[in-house]
Amino acid sequence: MIKFFRHIRKSLLEQNKMGKYFKYAIGEIILVVIGILIALQINNWNENRKLKKEEVNVLAELKEDLNSTSKELNKDLRVHIEGLEANVQFMQFLKFNKIPERDISHVFALCSRDAQAFPKTSGYNLLESKGISIITNDSLRKEVANLYQLNIKRVTESGKSNPYYDISKILDVYTKKHFTQSNSPYLSVYNQDIKDSIQFYKFYPKSIEKLKADNDLLMDLEGVIGIRTSKIDAHKMALKKIEIVLEIINRELKNND
Repeated sequence: MIKFFRHIRKSLLEQNKMGKYFKYAIGEIILVVIGILIALQINNWNENRKLKKEEVNVLAELKEDLNSTSKELNKDLRVHIEGLEANVQFMQFLKFNKIPERDISHVFALCSRDAQAFPKTSGYNLLESKGISIITNDSLRKEVANLYQLNIKRVTESGKSNPYYDISKILDVYTKKHFTQSNSPYLSVYNQDIKDSIQFYKFYPKSIEKLKADNDLLMDLEGVIGIRTSKIDAHKMALKKIEIVLEIINRELKNND
């Protein structure tokens, strides 16, 4: 093709047709420019298509992660709500002798339960490796960043792995101080690894009077209510944000079907 154009230019020069030669040369330049622009456009289209495919893969993995994390947070939230209710019941028992419906030892065990969230983050790790700008939806990009950098972080950092927020650690000292183990098991669980059942024994208070007179216990229970409330708030906010992000992700994935 190049030889063909060169032959035409040479022929025009030999015929001394300079006007036509310059017109032809300009036309040839325009064709070359148009060809380059078309090639660039095709290259950009292919690159954008590749980036869009990567974005869809990242969003699909984020969706899977967030669905898994949502189940985890809902499970932990139930632990905290039940723990808060038990906490209030136990304090009412100590201060006003209001006997709870459940066994007092069981109520205190619920007070002491805590949880540590382990959110699934493979999708977010993939997003960070690709660069968060791969998400083209500005609103979604901001929501994802806030969710992982603020909401989920608050939940994980207020878990039991943080000594300040470890409810079990705060109250376990009172379990050993005020409760003892009964002689009869209340539950047997079969364990295949040891080819036998594991016996769980019930606890009961050593002395109700000493339990009620322990001012340190009462003060720590008050503190635990504050910690538990902050955990519940953090979980609820994170779950709400996850719901918002999932809704936007689902729309984006649907638009790219």
